[in-house]
Amino acid sequence: IFRLADDNFCVTNAMSCDLNDSWYIKAYSLHDRPSVLTTMSIRQKHNLFNRLKASYPVFGSNSKVDDDSVTAFTKEEDGKVQQLIGRPALIISSTSWTPDEDFSVLLSALIKYDQECTTDHPDIVCAITGNGPQKSYYQGKIAELKFSHVRIVTCWLEPEDYPKLLAASDLGVSLHFSSSGLDLPMKVVDMFAAGIPVCARNFKCLKELVIHGKNGCVFDDSDHLGRQFLTMFKKFGSKQNKHLSILRSGVEHFRKLPWHYHWRHVALPIFDDEYVFKDYGSEDEGTSQFGQSNLGTPRNMI
Repeated sequence: IFRLADDNFCVTNAMSCDLNDSWYIKAYSLHDRPSVLTTMSIRQKHNLFNRLKASYPVFGSNSKVDDDSVTAFTKEEDGKVQQLIGRPALIISSTSWTPDEDFSVLLSALIKYDQECTTDHPDIVCAITGNGPQKSYYQGKIAELKFSHVRIVTCWLEPEDYPKLLAASDLGVSLHFSSSGLDLPMKVVDMFAAGIPVCARNFKCLKELVIHGKNGCVFDDSDHLGRQFLTMFKKFGSKQNKHLSILRSGVEHFRKLPWHYHWRHVALPIFDDEYVFKDYGSEDEGTSQFGQSNLGTPRNMI
């Protein structure tokens, strides 16, 4: 069907090259970009955690007192909400719990962090969202783990809460692995849209989205990911922690080039040439010799 089209789009440069090399098909790379950016104020985060704690107590205060003024991450005092001093870091990962995402990699990385973190490191709350066939299997594995500094919660969120929890988090993790090496994980685009950096499992074309050390980090195995956690969260919450702030700056650069920017600069110029003009009659007449409009033939786009 690609050969029947006048022009084609694909989602990565790697796919464009593969189509050209394997099938002699020219395709323009139109990368996924967020159409909506999510930003959360500290009060909005506080309200979100208070709402979620009813179903997932890990978001609530460690105290036994049911008090909406304090969550695991924030506190309200004299009408003002602020970050809780010594709060845990919030990591989020989303999944459909299928075999193409090996969550043992994340669990092993969290075990490494739990064993090797020091007083310079925060505790971690890791929220894993989504549903799928392997969820109960991994919930069993998680229940067997004995952590001192890590808590894991598996969530099923309302659609409107997912981008909010992303924006309330400190770091995203993507375990997506492309067997073809030609596609990119949309979940990383969602995380960038929410303004958080990402640790992403490495594969062939990932560098088209995640730039190591700029807007996130790329890892190859659980040990690598665990070391990244230890580096990123050292002196967490203080001015001495430069790693997360540098990555967040890179994410902000990504957010400045949203979907409509790529549409205007990649797709629109092609659609502007949507009609092939064939002048069978005079320009003054405005119709062809067959009495039809000179708009020509619509182009087929794939």
